[in-house]
Amino acid sequence: LAEDPGCIAYGNPAHGGWFRQTISHNTVVVDGKSQKPCTGTLQFFAAADNMAVASARADEAYGGVRLRRTMALVGDRVIDVVLCESEDERTFDWAYHNRGALETPVALSALEKAPAGDGYDWAKEWRAGEIGADWSALWRQEGGPGLKLAQTVAEGRAQLLSAIGMGNPTKIKVPFVISRVTGRKALYATALEVFGGDAPELSVRSLPIRSAS
Repeated sequence: LAEDPGCIAYGNPAHGGWFRQTISHNTVVVDGKSQKPCTGTLQFFAAADNMAVASARADEAYGGVRLRRTMALVGDRVIDVVLCESEDERTFDWAYHNRGALETPVALSALEKAPAGDGYDWAKEWRAGEIGADWSALWRQEGGPGLKLAQTVAEGRAQLLSAIGMGNPTKIKVPFVISRVTGRKALYATALEVFGGDAPELSVRSLPIRSAS
């Protein structure tokens, strides 16, 4: 469901234009640039009964940017928390690609051209809209499972972008979304749930941390 395109024949222009660019993957793009080659660090991993959780960091992918990601699998639901921090103002694009037809209650308007960024112009049918802090989307497949996404952006307001990317093989068209935050910090908390039939009720909200003292 969550398409990661892998690679195609090296002689195909799409290999370098799309498949090797960070935007074609389910991760974070900073300032529209593809990340530098680097090795991430596993913070921890734990699994028991019906739950597994892993946390990793990658501080060398973008100069001056700290990236943290923690993901948990609980039954058929994935919890995804991504923290991006920088001393300078950056544009953080949290991207998610999924097979199926994309639906969202967010009002989106067509863009005349693709946003600036490495590989962005290889995607088609760009749209954009304001989403505030909380938003949702879902993908439906004919004769197959669907997926519901709910996200809250805890640091500042975000913009939603959507487009149609390429799968593997390239004839497969994969709709994807980008949750864009501009600032020194972006904190994304996302829930993803596979469904058959009716889409589940799914929402995410941030809660304040209260001191015991």
